[in-house]
Amino acid sequence: MAPSLLQSNPPVIEPAYQQVPETLCDSFKTEYHPKSGCPPVTESFSTYGQTSAATPPIVDQQPWQPYLSRLDFEFVELTHKAALSKEQTGQFLHLIWKIANGPSKFSFKSHSDVARAWERACMQMTPFEHHAVPIHYKKEELKFDMYTRPLWDWAMDMLQDPLLTPHFVSCSAGEELLKEQGLRPVTNCLWIVCYSNPHEILTFDPLHVDDIGFWGDHLFGQLKQCLNALGHEFEKKLDDQHAAFPHWQNFNHFKSITNISFSDGNKLLDISKQVLYTTQNILTHKQDPGGYALLMCIASYLRYHMYILLDVHMESTLTAGEAEIHVFQKRLEVYIALTKDNGKKWNFPKVHSVKHAFSNIWEKGASRNSSTRSNESQHGPIRRMFLRQTNKRNIGEQILWLDHRTYVAQMICSQIDHLDEEQQRCILDRAALEDDEYETLDTIEIQGHIYLGSSQVPATFAEVEEAGSSNHAFLNVRKKFTLFINSFMASNNIPLPSCTSWLKPSAEDKVHKHCYLKVHYESAVDWKLMTNYLQCNPNFHGQERRDCVLIHMRDKDQTDHNIFACLLFMFKYTVGDITLDLALVQPLDLLTGSRHSVDRDLSLRHFRSRLPVASEFISLQSVICGALLVPDFATHGDFFLVDHIDSDMFLCARGL
Repeated sequence: MAPSLLQSNPPVIEPAYQQVPETLCDSFKTEYHPKSGCPPVTESFSTYGQTSAATPPIVDQQPWQPYLSRLDFEFVELTHKAALSKEQTGQFLHLIWKIANGPSKFSFKSHSDVARAWERACMQMTPFEHHAVPIHYKKEELKFDMYTRPLWDWAMDMLQDPLLTPHFVSCSAGEELLKEQGLRPVTNCLWIVCYSNPHEILTFDPLHVDDIGFWGDHLFGQLKQCLNALGHEFEKKLDDQHAAFPHWQNFNHFKSITNISFSDGNKLLDISKQVLYTTQNILTHKQDPGGYALLMCIASYLRYHMYILLDVHMESTLTAGEAEIHVFQKRLEVYIALTKDNGKKWNFPKVHSVKHAFSNIWEKGASRNSSTRSNESQHGPIRRMFLRQTNKRNIGEQILWLDHRTYVAQMICSQIDHLDEEQQRCILDRAALEDDEYETLDTIEIQGHIYLGSSQVPATFAEVEEAGSSNHAFLNVRKKFTLFINSFMASNNIPLPSCTSWLKPSAEDKVHKHCYLKVHYESAVDWKLMTNYLQCNPNFHGQERRDCVLIHMRDKDQTDHNIFACLLFMFKYTVGDITLDLALVQPLDLLTGSRHSVDRDLSLRHFRSRLPVASEFISLQSVICGALLVPDFATHGDFFLVDHIDSDMFLCARGL
C-alpha cells in the first residue's frame, strides 16, 4: 500500500463537543434523509467506501459497432478530432477512394513530406518578415517580435491574381448594416417564478470570486502598485526570481508577471501560489510597511483559499477555514489603514461574498460542486467547433451534438482499448503457460510504490564521479556508496552473495542511471491513490531539473522522522540477483535557528540544506511523495516549502 502523507505526524483533532467512544473511533456514520426510510449506518474505516469484487466485464468482440468495421470507426474518429466540416469530410472520402482506385500518383509518406511541399508552395507568395522592434522603457531597451508582409509586394501579388480582381469592394455597405445593431434589455426568466429568489441559488465560485476577482483584480493589482512605487529595479528583481522559480508538473511557470496582464483564472491561481516566495525579500517591513502588510493579507488569503478548495471536508477543516477568514479580515483592515491615501476602494461584493464560502460548503457540499474551474480550459475546443464545424447559426444545438460525438468516440475508444488489452493478455497468458515449466528466477526486484523511468546508458562509478566533478556532492561518491550499501543490506536483512562478507564496489562497477521517478502515495484529503512525476535530469527541456522529495529516515538511535531532500542522482544497482532502486540526495534538514518573524507572519516553512559534501545515499523505497521547494532568494542554501502547491501538501504541512 502506498504511504500516507500523514503517517508519521498525524494531526491532533480535538473533540468538538464530547469525547467520542473508543468503539466509534475511525468509523463513519451515514445518516439518510428522513423521507428515505433508511436507518443510519455505521461503518469502520477499513470497510467504508469498499465494494465487493467486481465481476470481470464481458469483452465485446466488436466494440466499434454500430460502425461496420474498426477501420470505419477510426476514420470517423479522425475526422471528428480534426474538426472537419461536412464538405471537408466529403472531400477527404473522395480523395481516399481516388487514391485507392485511381492511377493518380500519391507521394506523401510522412508529415515531413507535406511540410516540405508547403514550404515550396509558400514561396509563390510574399512571405512574412520578422522584425525585432526596440522600445525604450525606463532606461531599458526592450525588444518585441513583429511579423509583417511588405505592403507593396503583397499588393502586387493580389493585382497579379485575376481571380481576386473582381472581388475588391469597399466596406461602407457593411458599416451601414452595423449601425442598425444595438443593445437590447434582457430580463431574467426567474423573476416571473413566484416565491423564488435567484440569489439564494447562487453558490460561491472560487475561480471567479477569488482567483480572477479578489486576487486577480484587487490583491494582485495592489502588489504591482507597491512594486511600481519602489522602482523598476525591484520589479525586475521580482521577474528574475519568478523566472528562477522551480518547475513542477501541471504548474504554470512565469518569466515575468509585473508587465503582463492575465485573464486565465488558472494562471492567476498559480501566480498567487508563487508570489509570497518571490516577494518576501523585496517587500520587507523595513522597505515598505504597506507592502509587507499586503503580503500578510496574501498569506492569509492563500490559507483560507486552500481550505475552500478541499474536495473532502471535516468539521476541523471547515472550522479552521472559517477562523482563517477572520484572520484575513483583520489583516486587510490593517492594510487599508496603512494605505488609506492610495485611493483604493475596498467596498465591493467580492470582499463580502467570501464570508459565505464555508456556509455554502456546509449547506451544499465541497466547492468543486459549484466551481466553474473545470470549464476554464474548455473555451478552446468549443471555439474550434464553432469556427470549423458549425454554420454560425443555432450554434448551441450544433455544439452540443459535436460534444456528444466526442463522448461517444471516447466510449468506443475505451472499449477498443479494452479489447486490445484482453487479446494481448490472452497471448501473454498462453505464452506463460507454455514456458511455465522452464521458468527460472533471473532477478529479484524490490517492489514498492515507486517506478524509475527514462533509463540512461549504464555508467561506471569512475564515470559518475567524473561527470559530477564540479559538484562537491559527488566527491568520494564510491567510498560513500560502499559504506551505505553494506549498512543498507545488513539493516534490511538482504543476503549478500555467497562467500561475501563486505561489498567493495570497484571504479569499473556499473550503475544504471535514471532521470524520471514516479511515486504513488495515499492522499491526505480523500485517501485515494495519487501520483507525483519527478525529474532528476541535467537537461530537461534545455535546463537542469532536480526535484525534491519527502523521505522517511531512521536515525542511528532508531528514531523515525521525515525530512525533505533534493534528488541528485537516481540509479539501479544490482547485488547478486537483487536489483535496488537507489538515489544520491542532498538532505534539507539543518536547523535554521529560531523562526524568523517573516516566516511567522507569512506562514513560511523554512528549511536549510546541508553542505554538498554531506550528500547521502538512500533507497527510493523510503520516498513518501514529491515536494516543491523554492530557494530563499535572500539566503543561499535555504529553502521554503511551497505547501500551497496542492491540497495534499497543504494538509501534510499542517502536521510538520
